[in-house]
Amino acid sequence: MTNREQKQHEELLKCRANIQRTKELIAFHRDVLRRQERKADEITAKLNAEKMKSLYTALNASGVDIDTLGRQLKTGRLSTKQQNRRKQNLPIPRRRTHNVSHDSL
Repeated sequence: MTNREQKQHEELLKCRANIQRTKELIAFHRDVLRRQERKADEITAKLNAEKMKSLYTALNASGVDIDTLGRQLKTGRLSTKQQNRRKQNLPIPRRRTHNVSHDSL
């Protein structure tokens, strides 16, 4: 083997070793990505459950009958009540907003 062939052979061996290390790194990071995605899904589920719990608590504290509200949503009656209020020119209750001065921002 000539000197030039020897150098190219060594370069080829290094290249193959780098390819193998790269494949191992890709497999490792693929596993890390899967774990992080699973963790994000779990945290999202917990957050949604906490939001629903807070909503339930707020509705219950304000005296809203949650079972009746659920039935109205399923039957579509809730939107019908708002439409009737519009037909009768009655004001539709709005959410309370906080009075925030934009000058203070």
